[in-house]
Order: sequence, then structure tokens, then C-alpha cells
Amino acid sequence: MEQKWDAISDQLILGALLRIMLPRVQQNQPDPPTIYNPKDLGRFADMGKFAAPLMEKFFDYYLAATSSEGALTRREKSLIGLAVAHSKQCPYCIEAYTGQCAETGAPP
Repeated sequence: MEQKWDAISDQLILGALLRIMLPRVQQNQPDPPTIYNPKDLGRFADMGKFAAPLMEKFFDYYLAATSSEGALTRREKSLIGLAVAHSKQCPYCIEAYTGQCAETGAPP
């Protein structure tokens, strides 16, 4: 029964992502301009160099919210995070949640 629910929840989350992104694709709208540089992804760990206590608090919060089971499984949280990351077009978040989805066994 749980595997059936997992497949259904995956379909619901991915369906929500499609409802967010599909209208833009169908209307041939250009992607909004971005300030992100993909080369910066390699420097993500450097963010805490100048504000280590703040970065540590952020990661404590982030890990508590995303790495534990609760009302949602880690896999469901990862899929939701990936959907939001794509809707906001944040390459840093897309990279992080794509990896998290793979780790939690979400379908590719």
C-alpha cells in the first residue's frame, strides 16, 4: 500500500510542477533574466567564510526541516523542494534538490 501511495504522491507533486511550468512553455514565454552564474555553484561552501555563525544556524534549520521524517517523508520534501526550485528558477536550489531527490529514491 505504501508503494502505491508513494507513486501517487510523486505523480501529484510532479503534476503540480508541470502546472507551474507548462503555461510558460506553451505560450513560448522567454525565461526571466537571471543573476545566477552556474560557476558559482562550486563556491557554495565559501558562503560561510565571513558569517560562519549565521551560516551554521541556517544549515541547522535547513537540515532539521528537510532531513527528518514527519508529516511528509524526506522524498516528498525533496520533490516539493525541487518543484519550488524550478518554479523560482534557482540553479543552486535545483542542484541541491536534484541530488536530494536522487538520494531519497525519487523517480528521475
